[in-house]
Amino acid sequence: VLTMDVYDCMLLEWVNDTRKYKVRAITTRCLLLMSVRLENRFLEDRSEQAAIEYLRRFRVRNMLSVRRITHKGQRKRSELQIVADEFGHAKLQVVGPNRK
Repeated sequence: VLTMDVYDCMLLEWVNDTRKYKVRAITTRCLLLMSVRLENRFLEDRSEQAAIEYLRRFRVRNMLSVRRITHKGQRKRSELQIVADEFGHAKLQVVGPNRK
């Protein structure tokens, strides 16, 4: 059984090691998964929302920034054509075939 101080040190060490190897965006989900891995009873006495709040406070205590996914990459040209075709078809249904 880990005390919260020992647990916090282990989690912070994992964050620092991970960031050292250029993985800078450590999300709340990553922290939650690693928390359970370090202490398998992490979610035993708390809800997932309470665990997320604990991790938010952990980030504040350790001056860690919140990382969010800001984009999901670019679409391929073929995917964009499908989206454009679907948009055109939907617009045609709303406006009607004889209007431009």
